[in-house]
Amino acid sequence: MARALSVVAGESEAYTSASAVTMLALVLRKVSPDMMKIKARVLPVPVISYGDRTLQPEQPGSWNLRNVRLYEPKKLVVWAVVNLGDRRTFEQPGPTGFGGFLQDLQQTLGNMGMQVANPEVVVHRQARQQPVASVMAEAHGALCRSRRGSPQMIMVVLPEKEVFIYKEVKKESDCVLGLPSQCIVMRNAGIGQDKRGRPQYCANVGIKINAKLGGVNSVISASAEMPFERHPNAALSWLAENFEREPFMFLGADVTHSVVKSENARSIAAVVGSMNASATLYSTRILVQPGGTNVEMIGALETATSDASRTMVVDDDTFDVMKGNLFYFSLSSWLAMYLLIIPPAQYSY
Repeated sequence: MARALSVVAGESEAYTSASAVTMLALVLRKVSPDMMKIKARVLPVPVISYGDRTLQPEQPGSWNLRNVRLYEPKKLVVWAVVNLGDRRTFEQPGPTGFGGFLQDLQQTLGNMGMQVANPEVVVHRQARQQPVASVMAEAHGALCRSRRGSPQMIMVVLPEKEVFIYKEVKKESDCVLGLPSQCIVMRNAGIGQDKRGRPQYCANVGIKINAKLGGVNSVISASAEMPFERHPNAALSWLAENFEREPFMFLGADVTHSVVKSENARSIAAVVGSMNASATLYSTRILVQPGGTNVEMIGALETATSDASRTMVVDDDTFDVMKGNLFYFSLSSWLAMYLLIIPPAQYSY
């Protein structure tokens, strides 16, 4: 098809326009109007290992996390709370205030293996006109003066699920402060109203917090009889029998484009790479694409991959050189997912 079209476009002198049309017609006659038929299979439901048990969800994609200990829980010690909602609702006594929510959160996360201290500081937005950035900067400044250690997180209480405020929070925490943030919505958290459903909500918030602190919530096991903690190589034996000797990395990349038509708009690329044998810890890189909007090819992909490989952790030691395979996943502009496996001989740093 490409050859025929190039002929029609006049890019080849080997054919006349008449022969090009004839060739194109022959090609089109061989194109089937039906969708391609391929054999498929349904993958079995994975076995998931947590800190104290191994589960195989009966309903794929859904299972209860209550009273389940995380695989590698973290401690939350130096953190702050920023309240962007109504202060009277936030401070009301009893189980429907933030104090009641915090007690339930600490209890739920404690059952999951995490240790959560009381927040270092609580900062309230003085008025709706006060920028979100200034409230979060105040909380961050208080955390930096803490004697407990380095700042870990800012929890932001939102009055409602509003996209604009959420974007402002994430822009300030991720791009300016360089500190993870965790948003909760008053209504969903049962603040100011009935707290039914709060245990499950706290569990869902807990796994997000643990992941942002560098913890591991769960890992995939080979089977219920071979949990990951006792048979770590079995779950990923098709990749490498010995991760330390033959490390591997899953790489994922995608590009998002600005919806604003402007000369200053840029496409943003994101690259993530797995850091451990269970592929549960990832290193991230955010790249601004040169050349304006709608730039699909990631120009700094080699640099991002090299940076990720140098931070790979094995048994708390850091790899300096990747010796194994890179498994590269990407979503192209044609909405087609593809996988590229790069052996060690094909890349260098």
